[in-house]
This record gives sequence, structure tokens and C-alpha cells, in this order.
Amino acid sequence: MSSDTDAAKAAERMLAVAAEAEPQLSRSDPRAWTDRLEAEHEGLRAVFSWFIDHGDGEKALQLAADLWLFQEERGHAEEARAWLAKALAAPGAEPRSVTRARALYGAGILAFRNLDEDSARRAFEECLAIAREQDYVRLIVRATTASYGWDGWPSRNEIRRVPRRCLRRPGPSSMPQA
Repeated sequence: MSSDTDAAKAAERMLAVAAEAEPQLSRSDPRAWTDRLEAEHEGLRAVFSWFIDHGDGEKALQLAADLWLFQEERGHAEEARAWLAKALAAPGAEPRSVTRARALYGAGILAFRNLDEDSARRAFEECLAIAREQDYVRLIVRATTASYGWDGWPSRNEIRRVPRRCLRRPGPSSMPQA
């Protein structure tokens, strides 16, 4: 087996770990997952670089979207911003996918926390547009809520129009696939 084939298989395994971890990171006690990801962090960095170097922007985007919260929580927020920016601009990163919207949401949150309001606003606006196209209600609520309070966008009426179903905790079957 070639080393590229071995690297591709290892990258796929790490991508699966990140995808499994992502929904756990926003739970009340994500410690087991953040500890596991921290132990794998060097490998995750290598995998992200491998995806970028091999022109697989779609998988780089998925990895960045899955891991930004972990990176921020563990003191790697600047790395998360860099990964998201690089992955969002990478060839092969789908322009209007749920994964892209999730990455934009992370980019918006990190920009906002870094006091970069213009970047945050752009990220949330694109995130919200894609989330609406994809009918990804949970992300519509998150992006709308995150950007609420900026003059004129979005309005309170827009927030009131959010369906009640988005306020319920979604189960695995209610989440759209990237």
C-alpha cells in the first residue's frame, strides 16, 4: 500500500472522530471529547494540512467546521479562525452546503469574540442565507441569535417568525446531512 493511501485512510479516520465529537462539544460536559481531541490535536493538524495540500477542500471544511468549538475552548481560537478561513477559500469546498454554513457560523462567532464585527457580520449573513436555502432551522436560529442586536439586522419580527420546532433540542434524525 502506498503512503498516500495510508495517509488518506488515516485522514478519513480522524475526520470520522471529529464528526462524532462535534455534537458532543456543545453538551453540558464535553470534557471526555475535548480531552480526546486534545490528545489527537497534532494528528488533526496533520490531517487538515493533508486535506488542503491534496485539494480536498470539502473535507478540510468539514474538519474545520467540526473542530472550531473544541479549538476555541482549548485556547486555539486563532488556529480555528485560520483553519476556517483557509477551508472556506479552499478549492473543492462546496459553495452552498450545510457544512459551509456551519463553518461560517464558527467563523462568525470567532470573529465576533475577536471584536472583528465586519467579518462576523459577513460570516453570519452568508451562514444565514445558506441555512435558509438548506432549511437548516437550528442554524437559522443560531445565526440569527448570534447577530441580533446589530442595527437593523435581523429584526425582532424575524426572530419571532422562527418556528417553535427550532426551540426543541434536535435529535440525530432531524439534522440535515452535509
